Amino acid sequence: MDKEERKRLQIEFRQLKRSEYDKAYDKVLYFFIIASLAIFIIPTNILSVYPSLKYFTQLMATLFPNISIYAQKSKWSEVTEFYFSYMWIVALIIVVLMIVSIPTANEKAKKYFGTGEYKGKGALDHKYLMFVNIFTLKNFLVFIAIFLMFGYVFYLNYTGSLIDGGISRMRFSEAISTRFGMFFIGNVFQNFALFVIAGAIISSIIQTIHIQKLKKGK
Repeated sequence: MDKEERKRLQIEFRQLKRSEYDKAYDKVLYFFIIASLAIFIIPTNILSVYPSLKYFTQLMATLFPNISIYAQKSKWSEVTEFYFSYMWIVALIIVVLMIVSIPTANEKAKKYFGTGEYKGKGALDHKYLMFVNIFTLKNFLVFIAIFLMFGYVFYLNYTGSLIDGGISRMRFSEAISTRFGMFFIGNVFQNFALFVIAGAIISSIIQTIHIQKLKKGK
């Protein structure tokens, strides 16, 4: 296949409507976006009004260093401390939901690739396999790039380096003092980063399994 033909197929592939397999984890995405909206209803003095919650935030702060760092830098320390403690629980639920959804994603992958009981009935035209096969050099490098980039973003959040600037030139000390800023940091640098990392790993494994089955005629 020459470069022009490959380019043409790639354009066609990008124009395809999203498959049910591609939508396997959409519900998880909707969940953490909705859950993160709690920032807009948390009372500014929540830990003073409900002192028992302080035990929860203190426990979470021993596990996740960003909580204390963000709270110290925020003008709304109680909101920040509780919100990011809560968001780590949301992050844990994200991982659980994605793991629980693996059988569903695998079933959708069968229909998408045309394996198992759906052999020969796959939604994906096999001429596009090169664009989803992680064993091609380009796709493997893309996977590594995504993993490293979002892994670094997640690490910056976990260590609190977004605020103290220990290893990052970015400064979010002003954003951490606004509800929208906390919503952005909690979603992009924590939940979405985790969602992408977990999704990339799970999808790559599932895709590899079904592409190998296709090669073996299963």
